[in-house]
Amino acid sequence: MSNLTTSEQIGELAAALAKAQGEMQAATNDGKNPHFRSSYATLASIHAAASGPLARNGLAVIQAPGVAQGVVTLSTTLVHNSGQWVECTISAAAKNHGPQAIGSTITYLRRYGFCSLVGVTSADDDGEGAEGRGHRAPAPIARANPTNNSHRGRHHHATWEADAPRFKAWAFGFCYPGEAMGTESEQEAAYQDVRDFLRSFPGTADAGSPSGWNTGAREALVHDLQGGTPIADAWAGWWSARKAKRAKS
Repeated sequence: MSNLTTSEQIGELAAALAKAQGEMQAATNDGKNPHFRSSYATLASIHAAASGPLARNGLAVIQAPGVAQGVVTLSTTLVHNSGQWVECTISAAAKNHGPQAIGSTITYLRRYGFCSLVGVTSADDDGEGAEGRGHRAPAPIARANPTNNSHRGRHHHATWEADAPRFKAWAFGFCYPGEAMGTESEQEAAYQDVRDFLRSFPGTADAGSPSGWNTGAREALVHDLQGGTPIADAWAGWWSARKAKRAKS
């Protein structure tokens, strides 16, 4: 459910935002994620892509963070010179209560709050769309169809053949905690779900499938998905939505 709130009228704001979005270019992927050997658009790049078009159309963005018991919240408000506004608040748990962890989480939320409300895209988003990935329709059953995978057997790391059974078993247990271990096909399907999520998450969208990573990178992913990180929070929402869509099919 969206937590978007608005002023009583937003007609002028909506018209101005539509014009601004028509002027925006994709943000440049100028940041590097050493964990997954991927790139992403930094906050500075996102602002560079959007600030000019927003200002020319009488729009501005205000972001206000808050912290309570290690959970960081961020309210992002898009305001128009008519006085109309829209606002959305998102949150994520910081890795710990230290100022560096909290600051990193605030920056993370600022990036995604800004992009979501204003409509900025980055080059990796466009690339995934062009390849037909990132918006794949959910499988028509509760678990994905393991045969529907055009990427199987491509770009595997030298460690993948030996590590694949363990990692796929982990993926099944991660997707279906508390259930008896699934069949080989069900483990493959769970791995595909994790892979599809990684293709949708900006920090890993262009990192390729885990089968192409070394063992250390896969272990880092397992650790980061256990909770208390932005990627774990993103997974929780993504997985809940995917299961709900499959249940309706």
